[in-house]
Amino acid sequence: MVDDAEIEAILHSEPLTRAAWKLIDRALANGGRDNVTVMLVQIQALQPVEQV
Repeated sequence: MVDDAEIEAILHSEPLTRAAWKLIDRALANGGRDNVTVMLVQIQALQPVEQV
């Protein structure tokens, strides 16, 4: 319902919570009927994995 370029633009221009709501609004405006789901994860830092 929302193309990749638009998703990328929204994610780069909005704080995470606002981006989630904006993506839902866009999906519904583009014809989504119900059950629109957005899941965004913000990774703060990555830790190296110890090799065994």
